[in-house]
Amino acid sequence: MKTEFFSAPEKRTLKQKLAQYGAIKECAEQTGIHRTTIARILKTGEATQAIIEKMREYLRGESKVFVEE
Repeated sequence: MKTEFFSAPEKRTLKQKLAQYGAIKECAEQTGIHRTTIARILKTGEATQAIIEKMREYLRGESKVFVEE
């Protein structure tokens, strides 16, 4: 699989959005990406193309996964 990188503005936005308490858990639930993978993305700024696309959708607020209570 091909590795891609987030751009600098995307990385800053991602860090700001996921800095709040519980934000990584919420992101993991909405995108289906494991929490440790999200933590690795925040640290390195790189991931596979499929994961990058899911994270970009999450950043734009266009996630299609809904959690019903």
